[in-house]
Amino acid sequence: MTGIVLMGVGGFTTLTCHRQASLMADTTSDGVCKLTTYRPLASTTQEIALTDLHEAKLAQLHRHHYHVGYQVVLLTHAGEIPLTSSSPTQRDWKTEVTEDINRFLQTPERVKLQLQLENQSWAGTFGFSLAVIGTGAGLFAKQLKALQPSTGTTQQK
Repeated sequence: MTGIVLMGVGGFTTLTCHRQASLMADTTSDGVCKLTTYRPLASTTQEIALTDLHEAKLAQLHRHHYHVGYQVVLLTHAGEIPLTSSSPTQRDWKTEVTEDINRFLQTPERVKLQLQLENQSWAGTFGFSLAVIGTGAGLFAKQLKALQPSTGTTQQK
């Protein structure tokens, strides 16, 4: 059961940014980015005005002296907004995400940006592994029980 629960923890996040086309040719006016995080039991949505969004950066988070985690963070007037989970894996992919966001912000001609990001992919993999191991152990225990002779006591005089 623990494995099944962990499989549902992961979820994903979408970042969708739109610029509104202005009446003047070849220009765009300000727009908005919508950050939505989907989880099995709840989802949250946050809107960020493009005028408030400075850039995206790849942050290095040091948990221990030998462990560095990487996280894509949006820099806004109000502070930092984490976009991905922090992990030592997928650094190249997170760098690409950061560059995609910054290219959109620096290119006024682009009207739309849409990214779908998985969160905590380890939870799904680990949860699946636990579910398989638990099911296998249960089936193995059932087979062992079926092979054991009955321990019922009968008394003879």
